[in-house]
Amino acid sequence: MIQLVSHVAPSSIAALLRFSPAGYDRYVRLASQQLGLNEPPIVSAVDQSGWLTASIPIESATHAHGFLLQLAAEVEVFQPSELRLLLTRSAVALNQMYASDVES
Repeated sequence: MIQLVSHVAPSSIAALLRFSPAGYDRYVRLASQQLGLNEPPIVSAVDQSGWLTASIPIESATHAHGFLLQLAAEVEVFQPSELRLLLTRSAVALNQMYASDVES
C-alpha cells in the first residue's frame, strides 16, 4: 500500500493577512503550484478598496516569509508579528537597494 504524504507539514500557526485582489489571485495560484494547497483561504473581510483579509496556515514565520515575498506589495501581514517583522526588514533592505533607481 502506498501512503501519500503532503510536502506541507500540518500547521498550528495561522497568519492573518490582507491581500490586494491581484495578490489574492496570485497567492491562490502559487500556493497550489508550489505548496500543493488547493483550497483558497477563506476571506473574512473585504475593505472599500477591494483588499481581502484572510488567515492562512503557515509552517513557520521564516518559511512564510520566503513564500510571501513573491507577492511583493500585494500582501500585508498583520499576524504573527515575527512574520510582519521579517517582511518589514526585507522591504527596508529592498528600498535601500533600489531607492536610487526611482529617485533619478
